[in-house]
Amino acid sequence: MAATSRAATQITIRYNLARQTMDRREPWGSVLRHRSQQRALYSALATTYALTCHADRAKQARVAAMISNSEGKPPHPSTLDPLYRTLSLTKAITVWAAERLIAECRQRCGARGVFAVNRLLEYEGLAIVSNAAGGDNLLMALDAAKAMIGGIAYRAPQTELAEPKDMDLLDEQLWLGLAHSRERIMQAELAARIRRATDWDATPTEAWNDNIHGARDFVSVHGARLVLESMLAAVRRLPEEAAGALRPLCAFFAIEEIERGAAWLLCHELLAPEQVMAVPEQLNALCDQITPHVEVLLEAFGIPEDVLGVPISAGDHSMIVAADDAAGVPGQHIEQEPGAVAVRIP
Repeated sequence: MAATSRAATQITIRYNLARQTMDRREPWGSVLRHRSQQRALYSALATTYALTCHADRAKQARVAAMISNSEGKPPHPSTLDPLYRTLSLTKAITVWAAERLIAECRQRCGARGVFAVNRLLEYEGLAIVSNAAGGDNLLMALDAAKAMIGGIAYRAPQTELAEPKDMDLLDEQLWLGLAHSRERIMQAELAARIRRATDWDATPTEAWNDNIHGARDFVSVHGARLVLESMLAAVRRLPEEAAGALRPLCAFFAIEEIERGAAWLLCHELLAPEQVMAVPEQLNALCDQITPHVEVLLEAFGIPEDVLGVPISAGDHSMIVAADDAAGVPGQHIEQEPGAVAVRIP
């Protein structure tokens, strides 16, 4: 699924880079200069990089476990096994994220995003099917959550921040500290609620059923923390030039996670209102830092052109028009400045 996310993201961003703004008086160039496109597609790019880093780390852990096993067998499937639990959660988290970001990529391509020749619908369908293939994602996630909430082969992260409300949003220690604190507090609160329910004569099944949505949220927070740690660890191992291009993506991923959990973090007094209010401006600033590197970041995926060579990613107007005609989409050409990619508006 990480590979599918990479392909969908690269196809979409390449198309948006090639598309010119509709108004000839508009000096900005490609459609990707608009914040609405940047925020959505740079989010997809950051998430794709983060998922790739984590999937690679999980695969390395599995290979190391198999090598250490004298018979070379994969770990026995059990939520009591932390490695198997991490592997199953990696599958669930990656598929959920891929389904969300591929759908976003398809929407950001307009009508052409639904043409079969451009493959985005196929990628999205693959993500949907993968929710059940190889084990149902939700059931695997809830099994893992139940074991972790019960403290079975699991220890919550212990990092605590002394004064998180005084820290800069770009501080890596803030990202990790908030991720650790949120996971630790959610695990403790869920365990306490389930324990109280059973103390008040609820059966274990009833107590679990009443807290199942909290368990789903907890496992998502746990997964986001693992993915963030994997991405940061990967960037630290890179040469400075490559790391410099990836750091704004790390920050984008981490601050979006903070934005998603802002209400919870405010309720638990781990963030100040001023920090939350500064998030949109900070994400815009990160977009400006990512833009000069976006083509290099896409090329670093190393996806063969025969995979990416769909009409909308080729930057070839004749291919796009031919695909539109094959799909039976009527349209008209609009004039552009000399040398610009023409746009055919359905």
